[in-house]
Amino acid sequence: MKRSWTNIARRDIPKAYRAYQKYKADYESNTKKLAVNALKEVRKKVVKTQRLAKEAPVRSKKLTKEILSYWKRRDRELADIKRKKEKFDKEMKKRQ
Repeated sequence: MKRSWTNIARRDIPKAYRAYQKYKADYESNTKKLAVNALKEVRKKVVKTQRLAKEAPVRSKKLTKEILSYWKRRDRELADIKRKKEKFDKEMKKRQ
């Protein structure tokens, strides 16, 4: 009985301890990698948010110009249509 316990103490306990140490080292390594990757993702989002915030005034000015040009063009087109209609009505009146 004592011999079998001695054999267990000599062979199996150090083997189990080494396995435990390897498991613990792998766990810590994986945890560290996960934390580093999570930090990278958070930094990417922060940088993206900062970039978008930095570009916001430029984009809003550009949008304002585009909207202004659209409405000017639309007003011109409506005025042209109105002029053409009035001209057509005038000619129709002359013909009658």
